[in-house]
Parts: sequence; C-alpha cells; structure tokens
Amino acid sequence: MDIEPSNSSDESMNLRKEVEKLSAENLLLRQRTELEHLWREDRDKQSQAFNQHKSDVTSDINKRLVGLSVVGLIVVGLAWWSISLPIRKSVQDRLNQEFASDNIKKLISEAAFQAAQSQTKTMMETTLKPAVAEAMKQIKQQQDAVVQFTQQFRQESGRSIGQIRGEMSEERLQEKQSLTALRDESTKQLNDLRTLVEFQEQLKEIELLKNNAIAGDYDAYDKLKSYKTQDKTLGAAAITAVIEVKEPYLVGTRTKGISIWLTNPDGTKGLTDEKIPTSSLITLFLAGSQQWEARTKAAEILASKRETGVAEALLNTLLRDQNLWVRHAALVSYQGLTGFQPNDVFDFDRASEWWEKNKVDYLKTITK
Repeated sequence: MDIEPSNSSDESMNLRKEVEKLSAENLLLRQRTELEHLWREDRDKQSQAFNQHKSDVTSDINKRLVGLSVVGLIVVGLAWWSISLPIRKSVQDRLNQEFASDNIKKLISEAAFQAAQSQTKTMMETTLKPAVAEAMKQIKQQQDAVVQFTQQFRQESGRSIGQIRGEMSEERLQEKQSLTALRDESTKQLNDLRTLVEFQEQLKEIELLKNNAIAGDYDAYDKLKSYKTQDKTLGAAAITAVIEVKEPYLVGTRTKGISIWLTNPDGTKGLTDEKIPTSSLITLFLAGSQQWEARTKAAEILASKRETGVAEALLNTLLRDQNLWVRHAALVSYQGLTGFQPNDVFDFDRASEWWEKNKVDYLKTITK
C-alpha cells in the first residue's frame, strides 16, 4: 500500500478545519442556548420583582389609607378628594413611568446580555481556549506523527524500491544472459541440424543419382561423376557411387533374352538379330526411336559388322545416346572393331580423341 504525504497533510489540515468549524459552531450554539436561558431567567426574575414591588407599594398605600384614623379621615375627609386622589394618581403615574414594560424589557435585555457576555468571556477563558489549545496540540502532534511516518515510510520505501530494482536488474541480466546462451545454443543446434539435414539430403541425392545411373540414365551418371561439394565425406560418397555404378556394366548385361527383328509388309516377323542388314541396324534400331533395350542389342550386333560407316555410327551413339547401357554397348563394339583400348568402362571422350587420330588408318582396313 502506498502513502502519499501530500494527501495526508491535506487531510489533516481539512480535518483540523472541520474540527475548528464544528467546535466554533457548537460553542456558538451552546452560548446562544445559554444566553437565551439566562435571558429568560433574568426576565422572569425582573418581572416577578416588578410585580412584587408594585403589589407592595399598592398594599402599603392601601394600608396607610385604611390606617388613618377616623379622626384623620374626618379631618382630611374634605381634603381627600382634592389631595388624595391627585397623589394617588401621581404615584400611579410615577410607578407606571418608572416600571413601564419597554424600560423593563430593555433593562432585562441589557442585564441578560451583560450576564451572558460575562459568562461567555469566562467560559472562553476557562474552558474553550484550553480545549481549543489542547485540540490544536493534539492535531499538531498527529500532523507531526503523520509527517514523521511519511518520511520514514518514504525512506524505507526508497530503500526497498532500490533493493527491488537492483534485484530485478540482476535477474533481468541473468535472464538476458540465459536467453542469449539459450539462443546461441539453439542457433548452434539448429545450424548443426541444418548441416546434418543438408548432408543427408546431398547423400540421398548421391544415392538417387547412383541408382538412376545404374538403371541407364546418362545424365544422372554425368552429374554424379562431376558432383561438386566442399564436404570431403560427400565427395568420397560421390566417388564411391561412381565406382558402384560401373560395377554392373563391367560384369553384367541388360540384353540377355532380348531379340530384335524386322517386320514384313504383311506384319509378320522378318529378319532377326544378326541377320538384319547393317544399314537397317544403324538406321532403324541404333539411330531410331526404339526402346533402349533394342538400341543396346543393335549396338552389340554391330560389333561383328566390320563395314563402312559402322564405327562412325557406334562412335556417334557412345557420345550422344541418353541411355548409359546403350553407350556402354556401343563403346564395347567400337573397341572390338577399331582396336581402341579404353582406360575406363565409360571412356567415351578418349574414344572420340582416338578416332580423330586413327580413323584414316582404320578405314584402310575395312571392307569397302
């Protein structure tokens, strides 16, 4: 919970003002009540005194008149009408004049006011001022206590907040370091994983190229033998895959049980395999759009055809056919016809170089 010193001070000031206001109003109300009470008491007393005085004067006059002796009455009887009545009237007027109601009220009011004023002054001197002073003292003590508590709370809060900030800064630094370390570790693991994935993908690509090359895809073999990589392991895998591709071509054949033939005009089977003329083997099978097995079979049969144009047809096939089995069969037949000795099972480029150097001598030896 936060404490705001300014609000507490304002609340104390407002409280003090309210207390002073209530005290003053209460005091005025009490003074007014007491003054009214005193005024009523004094008025009743003055009224009773006046009535009693009037009654006493009247009774005294009556007693004196009654007490006159008969002699006096006779003596003064004659003068009574001329003297007693005016005197009585004069006395009555004097009493009425002296004890008139307005004057009495004024005297009573002045006396009550003076008495209330005196009592109020006494009350203020003896009761109100000490009470107000005590209340002000208590308010000042409470205000000082609030100020002291506020200062103490502010100091303790400042220390606590500083400590908390330091701890939070340290925790944030530790969290930042932990996050940095975690991010670096994750990045490293991710890079390692990415490298491993790329390695596996390239290894899979090499394996796929190898399988396609064994199946006869020349483009796959060409990519495999020229496979570019900075990873020595992948480079070694590519070289191994090239060797594995060559093995089945060295020891195997894909034309066992394969036969080719010409079709007669009536749709029946005509000349077959070695009986097919050389020109037909070249134009219809070797250079045609036949299946690769038929082209391979034609290239194998041409190995026994030492005739004009055969070597050239075989050389063109071993350099351009898209099937590796057809190229290999053409190279083997080319070797048997020309005497070229390849250094590799797929030594196609050297076969072309050999032909450029030795074709004249070779053509001299073939049947025209």
